[in-house]
Amino acid sequence: MLNLSEKYKQKQRLNKKLFIPKNEKLAVKKRLKDSILKAELIGQIQGEDIPSVINETYNTSVTMFLNIEIDNIKNAIFLNGILQEMLKAFVIIQYNDVKGNIALGFGYKRLSKVEQNEIVLENNFITNVFTEYMFDETYELLGEYIYFDKIKNKVNKLALYSEMMVKAYIISNKNLWSKWNFILDSNVWYNQLNTMKIYDLLNEVKEIKNKQSKVNNTADNIKFNKQLMKLYGDMEELINE
Repeated sequence: MLNLSEKYKQKQRLNKKLFIPKNEKLAVKKRLKDSILKAELIGQIQGEDIPSVINETYNTSVTMFLNIEIDNIKNAIFLNGILQEMLKAFVIIQYNDVKGNIALGFGYKRLSKVEQNEIVLENNFITNVFTEYMFDETYELLGEYIYFDKIKNKVNKLALYSEMMVKAYIISNKNLWSKWNFILDSNVWYNQLNTMKIYDLLNEVKEIKNKQSKVNNTADNIKFNKQLMKLYGDMEELINE
């Protein structure tokens, strides 16, 4: 998965009961139990070879890589929302179903300012569904940009995860900006704060485009287009710094 360096690879079968929160409703527990067929830890970055970020906002002492086999890839969105909130570490989850469909799940987390040792899942998403075959564009782009040896910023675990996550988001949402490839090929990744600013700006673009798709009058379209141009300009500045 993600062409991890050998020193980070692991292979450990996990009891799927570990992924069923005790405080969830019975219907949710049943869906989790039915959906998850097999779970395993396939990689883990720990220690200070790649430095951790541990402060009042983040604890990135461990980055996990999981492989979870599920009944149907359509359930990946549901599962990722629950599992990313349940797991305290930064984790990339590869979901795959019996038909060979795959999606990667990400979650960006911070420490709670109220409850000590608790995490807050700020956002999560899964990539487009892909298969590990030639001519699958998502598969090829992920291999070109987010495989471990292609990551530009390994200054610490937070920067590493941020770059993987945001690149995966861009690849799965190329429709948000025609210059998506310019972001991927830029040096914005060397700045973790700017990397996350790109992510936030793209989410704003997505929200505006969703609103725009529901209107059919010229005035609103002009308003939304102006907002989009402002966001595109902000991204241009970040990638050209």
